[in-house]
Amino acid sequence: MAMTQDRQVAAGLQKAAGVCGADTDACDQARLECGTLLAATLKAQVGFDEGAWLRDLLMPYLGQSYPLSRQFSATPPANDTSCAGDPAALNAAAGRRLAQAAKRQSIFDEYPKFSTWVNSTYTKCREQANVDQQKALSTRSDGEKLAAAALAAKLAEEARQKADDDLRKKAELEAKIKHDAQRKAEEDARNQAKNEAAAKKANEAAADQAEREKNDHEKAIKQAENDRVVAEREGRLNQAKGQKSQMVTDAKTDLQRATDDANAKQKAAARAVDERSPAAALLAGEAATAEKARQAAEQRLADTKVKADRIEIDETSERSRGSLGAQVVIGYGALSNADGTAAGVLLGIQGAAHFGFWGTAPAEGLASGLEVRINAKFLGQVGGTGAQSGFDGRAAVRWFFGRIGLGAAAEYRLFNSTLVNAALAQSPRTFSAFGFGPSFGLAFIDTPNVRVMLNLSWMPIVANDLLRVIADLEVAYRFLVFGIAGGTQTDPVGPARVGFFLTGLAGVRLGW
Repeated sequence: MAMTQDRQVAAGLQKAAGVCGADTDACDQARLECGTLLAATLKAQVGFDEGAWLRDLLMPYLGQSYPLSRQFSATPPANDTSCAGDPAALNAAAGRRLAQAAKRQSIFDEYPKFSTWVNSTYTKCREQANVDQQKALSTRSDGEKLAAAALAAKLAEEARQKADDDLRKKAELEAKIKHDAQRKAEEDARNQAKNEAAAKKANEAAADQAEREKNDHEKAIKQAENDRVVAEREGRLNQAKGQKSQMVTDAKTDLQRATDDANAKQKAAARAVDERSPAAALLAGEAATAEKARQAAEQRLADTKVKADRIEIDETSERSRGSLGAQVVIGYGALSNADGTAAGVLLGIQGAAHFGFWGTAPAEGLASGLEVRINAKFLGQVGGTGAQSGFDGRAAVRWFFGRIGLGAAAEYRLFNSTLVNAALAQSPRTFSAFGFGPSFGLAFIDTPNVRVMLNLSWMPIVANDLLRVIADLEVAYRFLVFGIAGGTQTDPVGPARVGFFLTGLAGVRLGW
């Protein structure tokens, strides 16, 4: 019964953890059911002592100790008294309950073997006593009788003292358990009073809020509907994620239990063979059956992982929280002034990353939040007239209001160019500068797997380059990313060299 109650409480805690990613009616109902089950279990297990079973296994019997087939660690009892924690705390409490049930199951499984050993030990002892008695009848003397009587009296006294000690320890343990249960009950009562006071205060605050929002009734209804849709959507998402995780966790637990059982039975069979026990064949059969059960559990785990991977989770309401990627860049660039021109095919590489910190998405549209976007690329001219090459690193920080993001961008440029005039005279020059200015973003699609984003930055400050404008369109799907980028490439130091570039890029990314 205790093991069943532990598993039921663990299931209740896991259910609450699965639906309490947000404050919903389903969460409140799950916490209420969990709390009711937890209180009933605590009450039912007040007088339960798993140690009484374990002490039987550990205490010597007829001067011999039972050979345990497994070791039992001294773990404190699971004493969780509330279902009001966050999902992580609830899952941890469920884990403690499942661990406690597993330990009790192990003790429960060990006890029949102990009973068999007790009967066998008693039989051997009785047979030996009969032999000793026959010898004593034929050879005993008055001195031996007195010694035997003295020894019997001593053993009886020791047994009586040991029995008294056991009774005293048992009484102390029962008193401690009773005291702990009473203390927990008092703590639960205090917590319940606090929760009721908090609930009352929350109800009063809700009533005041409803009165204040009376003149804006239509807006409140719309917001409530939005919250309901969001809560249901987040609940479904959390439930699907929890289901995938729980399927695999349960299968792993079953495999571990089957593995432990198979190992224990294999050890028992090997020991029986070594000892040439008549039960060796029976134990070998049990070990083979346990091994088949372990293999079946292993196959179930593999099948469960496949089933979990096939569960589709709708993440269209979640925005991409980050990515790291590298791309190959190819395009065309031109640069000119009175000294001549440089124009031709550009080739290079780019590294890109973005990190998003998003709130909860509304019923329709994308979530708002902060995004940091970083790009660094190197381009060099590989054909055409003149030469141009350069490195630019750019970072943008923007706050997105749904699909639209506004913020600032900063960059560092190192630009080399050699212009060639009609007389084939060359004019080389190196330019480096910092730039700063506003940045704009437009998210067409933004999920962990698909991202279509338009970005625009104008960075005239510091470098005094009023023409410095960069725009790019990013298209990403899972591990692939493509894009188009273009803008001005200028050297404002007189005589100014003014031009443009247009590139396409393709590469890979790691997104989450």
